[in-house]
Amino acid sequence: LAWLILWIGLTRKDAKIPTTAPVSAQLTNLLIPEVRKWSSKTKEIAELVEVQTQDVKFFNGNHCFARTARKENTEALAGVHASFVCYIADEASGIDQTVFDVIEGALTGDNYIFVMTSNPTRNTGTFYDSHNKKRSHYQILHFDSEKSTNVNSKWVKDMEEKYGRDSDVFNVRVKGNFPKQNSGGLFELDKLETSMTTE
Repeated sequence: LAWLILWIGLTRKDAKIPTTAPVSAQLTNLLIPEVRKWSSKTKEIAELVEVQTQDVKFFNGNHCFARTARKENTEALAGVHASFVCYIADEASGIDQTVFDVIEGALTGDNYIFVMTSNPTRNTGTFYDSHNKKRSHYQILHFDSEKSTNVNSKWVKDMEEKYGRDSDVFNVRVKGNFPKQNSGGLFELDKLETSMTTE
């Protein structure tokens, strides 16, 4: 996502890049620092990019801004207009549907990209639909940690022993699949994970 922000910010004219996530730490502690890290690696790029706490400003006037996705404050992401717009929703599975409604209402121009990344923790909402009933509207990328050379096989084995290979936790966190249980069921995945890791 950091490279996507830099690529669009440096190569498009009149671009805005609103980024959002369910919690501010995802943006200010992880995403924006990644932009800072990679933009500072090359002197030529560093001179063209100013990375602040919640904003990335480009020499050409392009702007990336990070705003937390909260259903109580959906207007923080509304009214974004530019010749090129790229909305980025990180940890999209945890973003409230009202926020997606605002984002989709802003994608009215001819030149835009809407990127969602997430572990698939819920089987309802826009992120779920993008992989299921509205799949034809999106380009889908799926990653299985068990097949990745970037993931330590011991971690996979530990997750299997801790939760069981047939569990929703293993299915979501390792295999990258949506949970089998309906998120409106008696116990939601996020609550089960918390209870399993709390002593």
